[in-house]
Amino acid sequence: MPNFIENEKGEILVEKKEICLRLLGGLADDNESLWQTAQRETKEEVNLDIKNLVPFCFQDDPGRIKKVIEMKCFFHTMSFWTKDYSGEIILEEAEIEDVAWVDLKETKHLFRQNAQKVIERFLIWKETKEFQYLTNKKGE
Repeated sequence: MPNFIENEKGEILVEKKEICLRLLGGLADDNESLWQTAQRETKEEVNLDIKNLVPFCFQDDPGRIKKVIEMKCFFHTMSFWTKDYSGEIILEEAEIEDVAWVDLKETKHLFRQNAQKVIERFLIWKETKEFQYLTNKKGE
């Protein structure tokens, strides 16, 4: 579940890995709403409290399956945007090595292909404010 946290310069907070950038986010816990997941994951990963989350894209990717621990995860995700955050960035060292504020138009090529698709939808949403739907289904 990607979270797009935007600062006053229009930059988005992302995770920095050795060879690429990654969007912040994670998987839902039992009995947790999409909004609660976004808030909890952000708190766990970077210690920021986020509010007033705006959903901008639903991604339907039933063909993408990943085994996490002992569960199969099917990727149906909601992406959120907010400018309403507080707290001091403190990294969850077990999960995140480093973070950076980036301009997605300039850095989208540094993300993996699936993240690039969500970033493209984010940039369209920023211009149009039209909710985005991303699917891997042929003909859609």
